[in-house]
Amino acid sequence: MNDNQYGMYADTIKQSIGLEYELRVERELRLLNISFSDENVLRARGYDKTPDFKLDVPIAVDGFIVNWVESKALFGDEENHSGYLKEQLMCYWNRFGPGLVIYWFGYLETLDKTPEVNHMFILKTEFPSKDSITLYKMDT
Repeated sequence: MNDNQYGMYADTIKQSIGLEYELRVERELRLLNISFSDENVLRARGYDKTPDFKLDVPIAVDGFIVNWVESKALFGDEENHSGYLKEQLMCYWNRFGPGLVIYWFGYLETLDKTPEVNHMFILKTEFPSKDSITLYKMDT
């Protein structure tokens, strides 16, 4: 109860901040009319590991194809990133293909040099600008 970094109150604050940044991503996707399914929809479809947002139609960010977006309201260091890679990101890539991970509070530049970055997903510190996104349309 007195632990200000790992206690129940700290966990609640971290969850609240995480949700706030997920809502930011959702707002940006809606503003750009990018159709998506969120974690709740994906779980209802039977997926056990789900990114925050699975795009219904892929987009390209600076030429990199993105099928899903994962929001991380923290600083991406090697320890955190390694854990997320094993527990989440590899699963998303195996199920949905390449994606985008947003570390809202920055990340170590060394992470850009790891083999999975720019192959399985890209890293950003904010939602990509409209100018860097290419939208694809499904043929009807």
